[in-house]
Parts: sequence; C-alpha cells; structure tokens
Amino acid sequence: MGLSHRGWHPTNETRRKMSLAQKGRIRKRGYTRPAFSEEWRRNLSLAHKGFHPSSETRRKMSASRTGRKIKRTTPPWNKGRKGVYSETSLERFRQSHLGKKQSRETIEKRLPHLIGRTFRWKDTAKIRGANNHSWKGGVTAINSLIRNSAEYKAWRKAVFQRDRYACVFGGKAHGPHIQADHIKRFADYPELRFVVSNGRTLCFDCHKKTPTYGAHKYRK
Repeated sequence: MGLSHRGWHPTNETRRKMSLAQKGRIRKRGYTRPAFSEEWRRNLSLAHKGFHPSSETRRKMSASRTGRKIKRTTPPWNKGRKGVYSETSLERFRQSHLGKKQSRETIEKRLPHLIGRTFRWKDTAKIRGANNHSWKGGVTAINSLIRNSAEYKAWRKAVFQRDRYACVFGGKAHGPHIQADHIKRFADYPELRFVVSNGRTLCFDCHKKTPTYGAHKYRK
C-alpha cells in the first residue's frame, strides 16, 4: 500500500462494493478463494490428470525450499481429533489397496537399501551397553544380540519380501505363520548370516522338518 495510503479509510460506498465483490467466496484460515462449481472442479481435475513435473522442475522446486522454515500460525487441523475419517472412507482406502502387491523387480531394488541400514531408533549409542541404566555386565548371549539387531531384522524382512511372505514349499496354503530360515546354519557360517540368498521363508511346520532346525544336526 505504501505511504500514499497511510491514514486512508474507504468510504461507505467503497466498502459496499468490496463486500459485494467478496460474496460467494469461501474463506478458510485467512485464505480467500472462489467457490468453485462442480463443473469447474471437474475441468480442473481433468486438466491436471496425468501431469508429472519434469526432473528439472522437481530440482528447481527442491532448491527453492532448501533451508526454508515454515512457521505454522495455526495448529494442524487433525491435532487431538479422533475419528477424522468415516467408516466409509476407511473402507474405501482399504479397498483401493486390496490385492496390490509389489513386483519382484521393486522388491529387489529395495533390498540393498534394507541390508546394513541404520534405523533412527537404533542410533542411541549413548544409552546402550554399559551406559544403560539396566546394564548387568553383559549377560546376554551373543546369538541373542545378533538376532535382535537392526541388521538381522532387515535381513529377515528382505527374505520375507523376496518370497512374498509365503512358505517356499507350500506357499500361502501353509498359513500366515512364517519364519526366516538360514539354508546354511547360522552358527556354522557366520559370514553368511546376513546374506539374503542364504535365507528362505518357511512355515513353522516346514521349518521344524529341516535338518538345520534347532539341535537336529547334533541328534544324528
């Protein structure tokens, strides 16, 4: 507005015209936008359908937001609210994802990112080991430590995803209770513990029948 408008007040006639110009608009959180008709919304949706910004455009958008901090003046719309989505909406979300499975190519692309990944909630070196208040002098067995590590969990998940969460011998017919089995024994081949190709998905019954399950090897 500048200095030329300092102290200026619109007349009653101007106020009336401004009021008429704003009629039919929807005001939400301090932002005024026109009230779009159904036909307008449909045309807007069709105009943007199938549109994807180019790599150059994405790079520019990313650069424009680098280092930018957005300060919220209002709390999130769903903060402290329960039951935001109706049962109908939740059912529609469920149906839209039903039967969708990742392709083997997609799973294989994700495997390198899972193996050896450091998870955020595991980056707690300051409160692990002897620094933890529950430390008892290292009484946990080394095998238990390995099997509960982030790397072992990532290996297990990678094996399940590769085999589509089904027993390799009987598929989905063997039930949902599956386990990740080491083809070459966990104890005998420490260098192969986190190699995905050395793992396979088995149901509980099939796993018990393998010669490497538990102490089967030593009962012969």
